[in-house]
Amino acid sequence: MKKMMSLFAFVAMMGFAVSAFAAKEAAKETTVTGTMKCQKCSLKEADKCGAVVVAKEEGKEVKYYAAGPGAAALHTEICKADKEGASVTGVVSEKGGKKTITVAKAK
Repeated sequence: MKKMMSLFAFVAMMGFAVSAFAAKEAAKETTVTGTMKCQKCSLKEADKCGAVVVAKEEGKEVKYYAAGPGAAALHTEICKADKEGASVTGVVSEKGGKKTITVAKAK
């Protein structure tokens, strides 16, 4: 019985280790390059201003909505004029078909 409990504890710890590794891998930073636009002024999609990077992927436009503390700083650059060739690095997530990038750095 003692050996069985030890085996169970070992298997449980390995499961936690694998899930922790998978979560860390999922939070990998990505760089998105495209045209940065204002969500309200340029795209007419919202009531409030916000930064969006519009990138071309496989011939289609993909929008990445900026989030996190760095997003507000990005918006001041692009509210009245789009910024071509913008590059934003951060963690990308998707919810309800909407992609969000939590900004770590931008150029």
